[in-house]
Amino acid sequence: SRHFDSKSREFGEYYTAFRLPELVLGSVYNLFSNVAFPAFAAAREAGAEALRNASLKALRLLCMFGFAAGVGMSLIARDFITVLYPEVLGAIPIMELLCVAGGFVGVGYASGDLFNAMGKPRLGLYFSLIFVPILLGGFLLFIDRGVVAIAAVHVAVIIPYSAFRIEVANRLLGTTWKQSILALRPAAALVAGICAFALPLRLLLDAGWVSLFAVFAAGVVGAVVGLAVGDRATLIEVGAGIQKVKAKFG
Repeated sequence: SRHFDSKSREFGEYYTAFRLPELVLGSVYNLFSNVAFPAFAAAREAGAEALRNASLKALRLLCMFGFAAGVGMSLIARDFITVLYPEVLGAIPIMELLCVAGGFVGVGYASGDLFNAMGKPRLGLYFSLIFVPILLGGFLLFIDRGVVAIAAVHVAVIIPYSAFRIEVANRLLGTTWKQSILALRPAAALVAGICAFALPLRLLLDAGWVSLFAVFAAGVVGAVVGLAVGDRATLIEVGAGIQKVKAKFG
């Protein structure tokens, strides 16, 4: 009975930790997927260069959002759980890990519909046949160490898996790792800025509402500063996009 209660508690912690990253990241990834296929198909009709540019742009945009949101949610995980779900504080390290893993999921979404548009839908199945057994094997290997270890397996598997997907996309499209890394540059700048501004507050402040809002606000400021220092062109592009939205709905 005690063992069952422990497993039930761990399941509750894992489910709670999974909710915010699934809501935020999953919603945006699925929204992107709804429009990605026709966009990639149109780019393919326009020529190989247009398809390469579309692929790199998808990688850039999804990783900008996924990496920034994933790291940001990881940094507020302690305060989010403490304030809203104080009965499952064990979910904190799980959520921190799952948010990081969720950021890398964007790499897969950046190329999933691309392969379909290129007439290679089986590649998605092949990737699953590689990824799922490795992930399940990791789960089975570390299942006795608890759900935090299971969440860590997600991170350990998704990072090399994401690199593998980029490599396959590069080979199919004729793009290079240099181009892919340049596409990831704004995401790296965002993450660096968020961590530089928000992480110190996360470490210094006690868990609670004050820390939640302070870390969130610092992360937003850090994201802007990170882009200003690391990729000013993208910051200008984002600012122009925001102005267009304001003009349209203002």
